[in-house]
Amino acid sequence: MKAKIKPLIILIAIFAVSLIAFAAGCSIGEKNALDNANGRGLVCPVTYYANGGSFVVGTSVDSKSYRTVYYKPDAPVFNIGVDKADVQNLTVSRDGYIFTGWEYCKVNSEGLPVLKDDNGETLEVLENGTADIKGSDGRQLLEQSKRFTAEGNGVKAFENGRITAKEGEHIYLAATWVQDSVLDYILVTDTPITASETGEAGTTYQTDDVIASDGFGAFSEISLDVRNAPKEFENHSFIHLYWDKECTRPVSLNSTISKPTDGTNAKIYAKYLSGEWETVKDGSGFARVLSGSLIEGNIYIPYDIDCSSAVLTLKSDGVFNARVEGNGFKITGISIGKSVDQRLTNGLTYSFFGSLGANAEIKDLTIESVTANVSVRQNSNVTVYAMFSAVDDGAKIENFKVQSYSLSIDLATGASILNIPDTGAETYTTDNWLYGTTNDGQFVGKYGNVVQNATLKIGDKQVIGGQQ
Repeated sequence: MKAKIKPLIILIAIFAVSLIAFAAGCSIGEKNALDNANGRGLVCPVTYYANGGSFVVGTSVDSKSYRTVYYKPDAPVFNIGVDKADVQNLTVSRDGYIFTGWEYCKVNSEGLPVLKDDNGETLEVLENGTADIKGSDGRQLLEQSKRFTAEGNGVKAFENGRITAKEGEHIYLAATWVQDSVLDYILVTDTPITASETGEAGTTYQTDDVIASDGFGAFSEISLDVRNAPKEFENHSFIHLYWDKECTRPVSLNSTISKPTDGTNAKIYAKYLSGEWETVKDGSGFARVLSGSLIEGNIYIPYDIDCSSAVLTLKSDGVFNARVEGNGFKITGISIGKSVDQRLTNGLTYSFFGSLGANAEIKDLTIESVTANVSVRQNSNVTVYAMFSAVDDGAKIENFKVQSYSLSIDLATGASILNIPDTGAETYTTDNWLYGTTNDGQFVGKYGNVVQNATLKIGDKQVIGGQQ
């Protein structure tokens, strides 16, 4: 163990001496600095090029682009900006960028790094860390062999441990950078939110306030992390995260967000609503709505929902008094009787939602392509409606559409549907089937034509077909 530690101490001492020699070089000239390096056996220079950034010696920022540190032949070269030697630390910094490492530079026939164009002008530093010049149309003008970039396929120095300076060798290294960005969580709320931290007065947040940030660092993408995501506020429910300000392109925790290429911040909008909300995110959640588990409170639809794998049934009796905020999304793939054989029971009333209570509200929602196949038990008399078994005064229905509703009912021996007493005719229209016990004409006059293209088949009779 001691035999291994001693050379490392020597190397650290060599690096510390090299920094002292370099500091002397700043004040007495490069020639004397080289003489000092030669006198100490430090004859292998490594020139670091900040490539758009600045060097930091200790806590002092120096805007010079180059730093040359002398190393003893066959000694490991320290990774400036990462490793530390003694009490001194030489790093690089660049506003708005993250330092990602050092690359070997291209050199010309004289062994010097190619840093200027054919006219002797300093090359422009590109965002990917290379130096180049651009024409007026933005094209890169220098051929690859003259670019100040990495040898080979961009292999960085120090990737396989510390590099070694050979005798008589002069190593040129260029800093590489990526633009710094953060992921901002932007608040979207229907009312101002006041939150307090321990020992501090409450802070009031308004819509568009940044309520949390998560840095990308040197990574090209980031996953939405529950540890950094917005938290719930008192008296408000956290609903969902959206990629766009209009809150129409939803994302969820663990979604991967790409780092902006222009150095701007990425923005995720965290939508909050006042009060408590139940977020329905999938078919099983919507099944709870129809089953009566969610008959009160606030129901929030954050995106389109496919119910093709859910077990759904017509609702028997029950008052539906919930507020449904559909946000313009669709519920599709609804198939009743596919996953479970639903047999209607004597004396009960069935419909899609049940009876709409005075506090019920269904807003900005489309239900598309409902297929239901049920049967009525033997000698049972039931009442069946398409959407609602009743609609109380005070219920609100806004921008709610049901596109294509197909219901087939098989009647066992002695069974009947009370609100459709005569099925002898091949096809006819009856009031009070599509919408509930309120007369259909009155309902349409008040709420609009909610159900479009509905069919009702009882046994082998097409009772209602294609009503618009």
